[in-house]
Amino acid sequence: MATRRSSKRGFGSIRKLPSGRFQARYSSPSGQTVTAPATFTARMDAEAWLAAERRQVEAPETWVPPKTRLEMAQRAAQVDPLPKFREYAEAWIASRRNSKGEQLRPTTRDKYLS
Repeated sequence: MATRRSSKRGFGSIRKLPSGRFQARYSSPSGQTVTAPATFTARMDAEAWLAAERRQVEAPETWVPPKTRLEMAQRAAQVDPLPKFREYAEAWIASRRNSKGEQLRPTTRDKYLS
């Protein structure tokens, strides 16, 4: 039976899963094990995630678990969604000026909209 290899580092650990993907985890300031919310296709991506988490942990008074941060970001995205491309494009075309500072000609506006 093949053994799983885990890589112990100064902060956190990375292990290769049987699927070939990489899992990263570390110990939180409270002592609990925190696992990345997703697995990574490359070891380098797992290392980058650990580096970002280490920066978060270095300020323990403001540290928030990754799952909580993800939930907060999802809630914020639902409250203040980005405009749809059509809305953005129509607003951009309405405010667009030609090189002389005049509004776009109707044919130009129609071609942009098409």
